Amino acid sequence: MNPLPNTITLCGFSGAGKTTIAELFAERHPNYSFIDLDSYIEEKYSKTVSEIFALQGESMFREYEFSTLNEIFNNSKKGVSNSCKKIIISLGGGSLTLDKTRELVKRESFCIYLKCSPEVLAERIAEEKEREKRPLIKSSVTKGANLAEWVSVTLSHREPLYLESAISQIDTTIWDEEKIVCGIEEILTRNAMPL
Repeated sequence: MNPLPNTITLCGFSGAGKTTIAELFAERHPNYSFIDLDSYIEEKYSKTVSEIFALQGESMFREYEFSTLNEIFNNSKKGVSNSCKKIIISLGGGSLTLDKTRELVKRESFCIYLKCSPEVLAERIAEEKEREKRPLIKSSVTKGANLAEWVSVTLSHREPLYLESAISQIDTTIWDEEKIVCGIEEILTRNAMPL
């Protein structure tokens, strides 16, 4: 059996389940540390994602995503033992819109795209208690955009970037945490080379 890669990233749209699945994967594989990129950035800069967007704009937030990911990857490589070098990262939905971030993710991690239908994504986002924390969604809906339409249009722009960055994909439209995590494990053991 091939060893699991040291660095795994999960990409996909808001509502695809990246954070939940990454966290569950890390629970099942205690030698992996789980990192939610948005939360990591909030802690690092002592500001919420919404505050960064409001004060500095989306382009600066994308730069923060790039530099923070670079830092995480470098710190992981410097780990004193294999047990603290393995990480699984839940990327933000728009993280891969920056060319250099895509290149970094492709070079430094085994990326899996969590794919989900736009209709189900819109339903999940609508039900999300913390959706107000998602600045792009909040601003679009505030300006009168229909949530389902916004998801569909935005996903059509982002999906090619997810597909370009990911080594494989798994569908999360039908939500079954156990099946999704097992699917990721199968993809990793079938394809993974140590990074």
